[in-house]
Amino acid sequence: MKQKKNETGQSLVEKINKTLDISPEALPGGTLISISGRQSIKVEGRVKILLYSPDKIVLALGKETLTVIGKRLLCSAYHGKDITLEGYIYLVSFEGDTV
Repeated sequence: MKQKKNETGQSLVEKINKTLDISPEALPGGTLISISGRQSIKVEGRVKILLYSPDKIVLALGKETLTVIGKRLLCSAYHGKDITLEGYIYLVSFEGDTV
């Protein structure tokens, strides 16, 4: 669902985030990422797998991408909007637009 922009070019969600100083992931449609040591990453929210290999997994998170680099990476759970990745994680990086 595309968000309408107001006269200042902000969507309602962006305006709420700024006004109330709330993190975007705390609102509906946001993404929550939990990392447990170097073994596990759980991503909750709109997630789409763009690239999947034992050494690199790239996920689309709306307008952003999350890249996980490691060894013996695998998707241990994928339930609609949530995904859990496991393996030995070397690097986690983000690219793209932010709110």
